[in-house]
Order: sequence, then structure tokens, then C-alpha cells
Amino acid sequence: MGNDRVAREDVGGIGLCAPSSPSRDREEARRVLLGRLSGKAEAIPTRLLVDHLLEIGRGWSWRVLEAAGEELSRRLRAVSDEELRVAARPSSPLGVYRVRPRGAAPRPYDVVIAGVAPLDGRCGCPDYSRASLGLCKHLLAAFEDLFAQPRRLARARAASTTKALGRSRLEWDPIRPLDGPGDWLARVVLHVGRRPPAIARFFHGSGAERRVDPAHLHGPRRAALVAELRAWLRRRPADAELRPALVALLEEAAESAAPVAGRSARIDRALRGLAMPLHPHQREGVHRFLERGRLLLGDDMGLGKTVQAIAAAHVLHELGEVRRGLLLVPCSLKHQWRDEWKRFTSAPVRLVEGKPAARRRLYASTTEGFLIANPEQLLRDAETIRAWDPELVVLDEAQRIKNAETRTARTVKEILRAPYRLAMTGTPLENRLDELTSLMGWIDDRALEPTWRIAPQHTVPDPEGSRAIGVTGLDTLRLRIEGGFLRRRREEVLDQLPRRTDHRVPVELTDAQRDLHDDLDRPIARLASTARRRPLTRPEFLKLMALITQQRVIANGLAQRDFATVWPSIRGLTPTPRRLASLHSPKIEEFRERIARLVIEEGRKVVVFSQWRRMTTLARWAVTDLLESRGLRSASFTGEQGLAARVRSVVDLHDDDATRVLFCTDAGSVGLNLQRASDCVVHLDLPWNPAVFEQRVARIHRMGQHLPIDVTSLVAESSIETRIEQALRSKKAMFGGLFDGVEDTVLFDPEDTPIVALSRLAPEEPPAPAPVVEEAADDAAPDDEAPPTVASPIAPTDIDALFGQLEVRREAGRLTLSADGPTADALERLLAGLAGLLRSASAAA
Repeated sequence: MGNDRVAREDVGGIGLCAPSSPSRDREEARRVLLGRLSGKAEAIPTRLLVDHLLEIGRGWSWRVLEAAGEELSRRLRAVSDEELRVAARPSSPLGVYRVRPRGAAPRPYDVVIAGVAPLDGRCGCPDYSRASLGLCKHLLAAFEDLFAQPRRLARARAASTTKALGRSRLEWDPIRPLDGPGDWLARVVLHVGRRPPAIARFFHGSGAERRVDPAHLHGPRRAALVAELRAWLRRRPADAELRPALVALLEEAAESAAPVAGRSARIDRALRGLAMPLHPHQREGVHRFLERGRLLLGDDMGLGKTVQAIAAAHVLHELGEVRRGLLLVPCSLKHQWRDEWKRFTSAPVRLVEGKPAARRRLYASTTEGFLIANPEQLLRDAETIRAWDPELVVLDEAQRIKNAETRTARTVKEILRAPYRLAMTGTPLENRLDELTSLMGWIDDRALEPTWRIAPQHTVPDPEGSRAIGVTGLDTLRLRIEGGFLRRRREEVLDQLPRRTDHRVPVELTDAQRDLHDDLDRPIARLASTARRRPLTRPEFLKLMALITQQRVIANGLAQRDFATVWPSIRGLTPTPRRLASLHSPKIEEFRERIARLVIEEGRKVVVFSQWRRMTTLARWAVTDLLESRGLRSASFTGEQGLAARVRSVVDLHDDDATRVLFCTDAGSVGLNLQRASDCVVHLDLPWNPAVFEQRVARIHRMGQHLPIDVTSLVAESSIETRIEQALRSKKAMFGGLFDGVEDTVLFDPEDTPIVALSRLAPEEPPAPAPVVEEAADDAAPDDEAPPTVASPIAPTDIDALFGQLEVRREAGRLTLSADGPTADALERLLAGLAGLLRSASAAA
């Protein structure tokens, strides 16, 4: 029986992580793990490693056991790669070993070997206490050292591990349960000797082995429990030396932010000092943050996360809890944050601007107060900020750290270790559970540990085990993040928000649009059909991405597709009916009529969104004469503009009565507060991410908006946009299931992979036409006759379409490129393929 087949059978084909209890399955798991771990350790017998995994993994599914084996292999490799060596040994083979890398000066770790059969050890490193493996690289290095010395090993096997009779002791179980809250403090066990010690009052039961009373796991009682356990171990240094993990956990808990707990009245008094009152849900958010000291605030967009952050900073400053605070916000929003700050509080605040020397002087001179910087400055000024040592850090648009591998995420987690941490995002999870894991890692780096268990434990695989078709164990995930996560939906505070009306405006394609659009249906459908049967090759994926992008552009209008030739011919001319019709863009014509009604007749200000700057350029041209004839004008907000130009556009929309329309690409869909300037949004095209759609709307539908708002979406009928509409309705399954629902398992069409997301946008493959006209290269043969891994070459127009979806921003002297998930993935594949070609050419030269 092959390993892959074993894996599928053990999870029963559904991957719901049910325990595989039959002994036959356990023996098969042992056989597979023995094969996979064979030769990974130099001296430790593979059998003992497998026995250890099977013992700690009782009740685990095969998927989790398999992942545990991979994690153990990775730590064994680290022993070799980092050249971990034992620097000091105890006189007895059981006891404290000191482990450090050879020839390096990083901190050594003292580990405890308590037994060799089974493997039994302790370590104070973060990995030991978080990974739920009962082993770490330091312990493995010590075991390798011991097993390589036969005489010491023989003595270790014969040594007694019997504890001194009559003496109480504390132990801690490093294996976090699969389900439930999984509180690390709940896994502390008191072994009672002849006489119960004073700390026994924190434990329930009357036997020799007692666990922490749940009543002491929350609030002030928890703090008291931690303090008492620390004091008890300090009085017993010999015991503490043998329990490094528990000592480290207690020290870490004691060093975390002292919450403003039990001081609700003081918080309320400080809040009364704000220049403007908070809404009830905002007051709740401030209290929740100050009770915990760290919070991921995931409120729906428009509910006033910025105001809650400012209010919390105000309270901490008023109470003397914080002297220095750093607010990290997108560069384009820094002035907006400062203005909002000054509307609510008189606490000192300054913008971090200027050249490196000026920024260093600013940090050095700011001994008290708050600074507003952008993430790019964090990367450049990391050491300066580390030395400045802010006590409060607010991270706006925290989705920037949802990818743990990015430089920004690593720097935030390494440098910004303030006792008070507030991360804010309306989209804490868009595609994958590991995004939430990364975000929570800065707020509470234990909440979702062990992270290696997230995928095998909480994703539902398809019968072949090749892709996820859902998420499960959501009750457990909710329990584990609830302490550091707060989210309120619009529906919950709807009485505090004005009414929103959505208008869907269907637009028919012209015949020329329809022909070009539908010509792409067949190659798209065939590639999508292939993707459902097997993974696409890189050229196939890029081709599919480019074709769908072309369809979306065509749905907007042929003038956008042919912009390079069309724009020079119409620029500066009046948009007459004949010229408008020549664009083959009914959306532009419909948009002109909408602006005539909304702006000219009703006197409203409108915010207009498109993914493409070229589309906003055409739309702006189409209404300029309407506006100018009445002394009105428009402004734009795109990534191509500099910061000053973007700020000016926003200011004009607010303060200049003649500025009635703001044209935005999705550079303006995040962070902008336009609720006091406009009550109407128009989507020229639909993004395929529902979060982006709502981010656009939330620019005006947010706290502070007092007028009913209108949301208008122009949708090309019977086109790819109607399929995008369907995707928008279904893509919220995982997000809603985790944050807004009560279900424990949610099945979905997995859109966490760009290929599947693109496949959903493909039409059903049409029947093959009669062979009258010679087909294009894409359609030269039926799919089942075509080579299975060969795709048509990518045309330059395809690549142009891909790069056309990039959002380019110039901020603070830096060039930033961004794109949605599928586009980013496609470009990554394209550039990786180019790199491979260059390497091959170099090798052949």
C-alpha cells in the first residue's frame, strides 16, 4: 500500500481530522513514519522518534501526524545545519545540558534530559513551548550527543527518574490539545507531596495530581496565579532549573503589558476628555484593547477603527501609561490621520517626514508624544525606532503583515515589541488561514500555535488530498483568537450608520465588443477545463490569466483596450455622441448620463472607482464638458500620482465646492475617509475580490456619514462581469464562517488558489463549431488530443494585459507595485520562468 493511499484512507477521504483509532491504522502510520524519518538523525534511533510522535499524537489524524513528522525532520536538519553542539554536560547522564551553535555567540539554551526511552526532555526556547512536539532542535542536539556515547547512554537507561517522595512539584504539558481554548496555563499540573503547598488554592481537586482551577485563568485572578507560581519557583531554584519551559512562560506572561484592568471608571473619565464623543461600539473597542493591552481590531470597514485607536492613545497618555507611541499608517493617509487626531485630542502628535538625518533628529527629540510614520519608513529607520522604544504601536491596514515572509512583516514582529499593540484591518483574512496566523502572531504569538497544525487540522481536503475544499474546527479557532480579536459587523451597528442602497446598472455590449469578448470564451473554457483535471503549467496559467484580463478590459470598452491609439485622437476634443459611440464603450455613455443626473441635477459629489487608470481617464474625459459648462471640475487619486497631488485631490473634494467628482483607482480604496465629502460611489468595473468592493464603498459608508448613500455598479451583461458577480457572492464563505458564523465546518469552492479562482470566471466550454474556419493556434486541437503539458505561447498583448493590472504608487521617494492575488501570482510565475530561462542560458554559455 503506497504512502499517499495510506494518507487518504486514514482520513477517510474527507479530512475532517477524526481520530484514526484502529490499531491497523496506527501500525500503518508507524510503518510510514519509520520510512520517512529513517536516516534523519545521526544517533537517535528512528524507532524512538516515531514512538514519541505516536505517543504525543494519540487521537491525531494521519494528516496531523504526517505534518508532525515533517516538522520533526525540519528540526533534525537544523541540528546539522546550525551545527548545534553540547557545550556542557551534567555529571549524571540525566539532567541539564547546555546547547549552542558551534563557533557562534548567540544565546545558549539549557535543556533538561529526563529520560531516553521514551524520549523525555524540557527546554526554555520559544519553539519548545509553542510547537506542541515535546522536542526542539536544542533537545534533539542533546539527545544526539547522549545517544552517541554508549556508556552514558547505558547509565541514562538505568537511571531512575523517580521524583523525591513527599515533595510537591510543578509540571507543564507542552502538547496543546487539538480542540478547545488550549490555554497554556491550564496545562500546568501540581503534583502534591505529603502536604499541599500554599499554591494549591489555585488548583482544583484533592488528589495527588491537580490541574489549575478554571476560575483562576481570567482577569486579575490570572495575574495573581502567574505571580504566585513565579514566586514559588524562585524559592525552589533546583526545581526551576528542571522546568525551563514553565519558567520562561511565566516570565513572558509577567512582562506583557499590564492592562488597565479594574480601572474602568478612570478610562471613562479619560474618554470624556475627548473633543468629540464616541459611539457605543467604539467605547467598547477602546475598553477591550485597554483590558488586554494587545488587540487585532477587525471591525467592518467604516466603523471608525481610526477613531478607536486615537481614543485609546488619548486614554493611555492621560493615565500616564504611555509616554511614546508610534502610529504606522499608509503614506497617503498620514495627513488624514493627523487631522483626525487633532479633531479628537490635544495629545502631542507629529508626522515623521524628511530625510534620514531629519527623521533621526525627530525621534531623538520626541521624548514624549506620538509619531505618525509609514511602513516604508519603518524598514529604513528600524534601528532608530528600536532605540526610541515606543510603548504603544498602532498598525493601520495591518493586512500588510498577513504574509509572514515579507520584509515588512518580519520587521514589525522583530522591532515593534511594545507592551501595547493595536493592529487594525477590515480584512483580517481574505484567502488563507495562514494570513490570520501571521496577523495574530504580532498580537498574541501563542493564540494559533502550533502553526504547523493549522492546515492539516483545520482544512478539509478533497478526496484526492490535492486541494482544500473547506475549513473545519472553526469553533476552536474562534475560541483561540477571541482574547486578542474583536470584530463588529455593519449589521450590528446599523442603527448608527445611514441607509445604503445598491444599484445594479446593466450595460449591453456593442456588437464589436461582443464578438471580441466571446472569441475568448473557447480558449478560456478549455484552459479552465484543464485546470479542473490537473495543475496548469506556468505558460498555461499565464495564458488563462491574460485571456481573462483581456475579457475584463473588453467588457469595459474597446477604447480601453486600444487606449494607446484612441486616447491621442480624442484628447482635448469634446465628447460628442458620435465620438462616444466610436469608443465602443457603452459604460462610458451610461456613466456620462449618471453624472449628469447625480452631479448636475442633484448637486451631489461622487467617488468613481475602476481597477484601471486608463478607464478612469476615459470616464473623466467623457464628463469634463458637462462639469465645466457649470463651473465644476473633477479630481483624481491614483497610484501614479505623488503624495502631494493625492492629498490635494482629497482636500479639494472636501473643501472645494466646485470639485464634484473624484476618480480613483484601487489605490484609493483603502484608508481614505470621504464620508464628509460624498454620499455616492460608482463602480465602473467589478473587482473579483469582495473585500476590495466593500473597501471602495467604505470610503463613504462609515462612521461620520449622516446621509443615505448610493452605490452604483455598471455591469456588462452576459459577460465575464456577470460571472464575477457570482464569484463576489460566494467568495465570503470562509471569512464569514470564521468571523461571523457559528458553524464549525464550512465547505467552499476553494478560491485560495488563483487557478481555481480564475477557473470560476470561465464560461462553460461551448460545443465545438463546425470546422469551416481555420482555428487559431489556441484551438488547433481538442483538449484531449493536445499535449497535456504544453500551452500556447504567450503573446506580447497577454503580457501587456498582465502588467496593465499593476497598481504603481510613488510614495516617499519609493516606487511600490501592488496587484490582486491572481495577478500577483501570474506575474510571479512569469518572472520565475524568465529567471529560469536566464539561468539556463547562462549555464549553456
